[in-house]
Formats: sequence, structure tokens, C-alpha cells
Amino acid sequence: KIEPTMVKDSGIDFELKDEASIDDDNSSFGSIDDEESITSQSSRDELKEIQRLMRKETKGVSVWRMVVLVAMLIISVVATVATHRFLEEEEKSDFEGAYEQYATTIIESSSFNARFIQDSYQTFGDYITSYALDEGLDWPYVTVPNFWKHGENV
Repeated sequence: KIEPTMVKDSGIDFELKDEASIDDDNSSFGSIDDEESITSQSSRDELKEIQRLMRKETKGVSVWRMVVLVAMLIISVVATVATHRFLEEEEKSDFEGAYEQYATTIIESSSFNARFIQDSYQTFGDYITSYALDEGLDWPYVTVPNFWKHGENV
């Protein structure tokens, strides 16, 4: 059975000896006495306790890593969703504003053009009526000279 001769973990040094080296060290003094056996057992118990604490601390660090990872993931998802909703609402508002502006422009332009066409027809109708009255012609038998030229401007 081999025990570790040197363990280095988390910056803590532990010096342990394998059974052969313990036997070799004690062979010069004869057999192992009870005091050295107790010291060897207490060293093993200390090593086991330290290893247990190291496992516990390693597990604690792993748990906190997961907590931080999950927290970062949740924060990034919340930030992404909030940004998306904010930009979606802003985009919708911008679209509605632009739509209203274009619709108003189209309505105004169409109204202006309709009014212009109506005024042109009214003016042309007044010209035909005036010509018919001046020439003493009866309606609908009115022929306006150069009708095509006057109709181009309507």
C-alpha cells in the first residue's frame, strides 16, 4: 500500500510517506513503537480531514460558479427581451408617425389636385357657355372653334 509522499493542492503542502519508507526509517531504530504509530494515524486522519475540506470547498466554488453563470444568463436574457420590446415599440411608433405623415401628405395632395381639376372643368364649362350665348347657339348644338386647343389646358 502506497501513501502519497507529497500532496500539493490549493497552495497547502502535505508531507506523507509510504509504508516502505516508514519501515526503512524505523529499521535503523528497530521496530515501530506505539507513539510513532499514533502519530502516523493522526497524520492520516489530518490528511483525510483536509481532503474532505478541500472537496467541500471545491464543491462550494463549483456551486457559486453555476450560480454566477445562471445569473449572467438570466440577466442577458432579460436585457435582450427588454431591448427588443423597447425597440419594437419605438419602431412601431416611428412607423405610425411616418404613416400618418405620408397619409396626410397624400390626402392634401389629392384634395389639391381634385380642387384644381374641378376648377379647370368649371372654367372650361363657363367658356363654352359664354361662347354659346355670344353666338346665339342652342345647347347641345354648340361647336367651339379650336376645342382641342382649349381641352389640352383642362
